[in-house]
This record gives sequence, structure tokens and C-alpha cells, in this order.
Amino acid sequence: MIRSQDTVYADISAFYVHVADLFDNHKQDLYVIRYCKLALNAFNEMQKSTPEGHTRCVQLWKRMFNRGLSANAFGQAYWAAKSNPDQKLREEGLRRLIMDMIKKQEVVSLHQMGFVGVRERIFEKTLENAIEDASLAGLHVAKIVHASYIQSGKYKQAAKVMYENAQRIGRNNTNSTNFFEMATEQAQSYLAAINSLELLTDRNAWFQINSDRVVEVSNPKRRKIDVSLPMEVDPSGARTDLVVIEEIRREYELIMAKLKLGKRIGAAAGPMNVKQVIATCTEYQEYETAATVAKAFNQDMTDIFRSITYKCMIMSEFGAPQKE
Repeated sequence: MIRSQDTVYADISAFYVHVADLFDNHKQDLYVIRYCKLALNAFNEMQKSTPEGHTRCVQLWKRMFNRGLSANAFGQAYWAAKSNPDQKLREEGLRRLIMDMIKKQEVVSLHQMGFVGVRERIFEKTLENAIEDASLAGLHVAKIVHASYIQSGKYKQAAKVMYENAQRIGRNNTNSTNFFEMATEQAQSYLAAINSLELLTDRNAWFQINSDRVVEVSNPKRRKIDVSLPMEVDPSGARTDLVVIEEIRREYELIMAKLKLGKRIGAAAGPMNVKQVIATCTEYQEYETAATVAKAFNQDMTDIFRSITYKCMIMSEFGAPQKE
């Protein structure tokens, strides 16, 4: 009896799967991937189109993805996830891959993957969700998302991500032991947001945020977007905060002033509001910093000039103090 070609192909495929099982028992992930690939290649297109063949292909692609992820063979895992004919497993696999690479800090490799056709819906959305994942705290997820948006030319979204990261750091920076580290990261986030918006025209140097997601830090009252504005600005018609580049510059000047004060008074500078920062800078004769913050927040400078005048009078009467 002459066996059909389809039967021969099926037997060859089953043989390769059996070999893959043997390697799987010994945790040889890369060999599992190799023989699963051979098992797939042993099927012709007609066999793959049958319900049984389709199921076999889905399971083989899924297996190659899992073994690629286990072996940190991210390129193999990406290829397997993208090739899976089951859309649900394909998208779940890509999301898992992104999260796993973030946890393992494989940032460069992650950005080298194209995610063609799913960049916005899968890649960018997964990155945004990762920012809120407490288990990823400290892995600079916001910077990864920011880099992705810059790469895509989405400068407003890039600025928004870093601004919200700075605000999040400000809310969490209650531990005096890491004040300088947290404040430095907050300043860097504000600066990244500023740089992102500066890539746009002055007219477009702004972005929207939900009203309940931001804690204001002694800044002037922010303009509100209402339903009277064009739909492209606020398509939902909901009340939303509008953040402009000038406001971020104010927040940046404030946190930089706190960092300077921190060298004198430590973490006590952290919870200070604008007026307290100006007063303390004036007290320590950091007049330039005091004036910069006062100008940024449109605060009265009388006390600053009074202190400068008094210092000048003392120096004119008694001379400059001698340095030890």
C-alpha cells in the first residue's frame, strides 16, 4: 500500500514535534524552537488550511513564542508572536513580550522591533498601561514610552507622558532619604516634556490631561477646556486641563530651586510651596534663584529687593564679610 503524500508530511511533522518534546524535557528552548519550525515547514499550505492543521500551526507558533521568551530570544519570540494565525494569541503574545522586555530592561532591543501594523494599538497602548503597573516601579517605563512617542513623531504625547511622570514622582516623594534622587528625576522629566514641546510650533506647544490626574504644585490657575472649543481639541466634551509649555517651565524652575535649597536644608525643601521657596532662597541670599522662581510664578519681589538693599547697605558701611 502506497501512503499518501499528506500522510507522509504529517508523520514527518509529528516526528519533529516528538524531537521538540525531548528537548523540552531538558529545557533546551532554542532546539525546541528549531524543531517546531521544522514541524511547521513539513506541512503544506493545503494541510495548514484544514481545521486540524490550523490548530496544529497555532499551537506550534505559541510554543515557539513561549520558548523564545523563556530563553530571552526576544527576536524569535517576536517573530513567533507575529506569525501566529490566531489573532487573540498573536496580540496577547506581543503584549507579554513587551512587558517581559521592560522588566528585563531590554529597551534598545524593544525599540528595534517594528510592531508594524500594531504599533499604536498594541505597542504604545501596552507601554502606557505599563506606567501604571506598580510591579514595574523604578524601571523608568515613562522614559521608554517617551522614546517611543519621539520615534513616532508624537511630540505632544511624549511631553504628556513625562509631565505626568514628574507629577507622579512629586506625589510619591515623601521619603526624606531619597529626596535628591526623586527630585532629580522629577526635574529630568519636566525637562524632557519641555524639550518635546519645543519640537512643535508655539501655537501647538500644549497637551491635555484629565483633571483628576494631576496635583498642582503652587502654580497659577490653569486654563480649562470646555465644550465650546473645537472637537479636535476635546472630542469627548469633558472638562480637561490644558497644560502649556510655560507652565512646565515654571514647575521645572521650582524643582530646580528646591534642589539648590536641598544642599543647604536637605529634604525639608521638598514639601515647600512657591512662596516658601522664594522666602528661603532670599534668606540664604540665593537671590538669582529667588527672583527666577518669583518671576516664573508672577510673585511679588519686594522682599527679595529689600534683602538685597539691606545687604548692600551693610557692605557699604562695614565692607564685605571676610572669608575664612
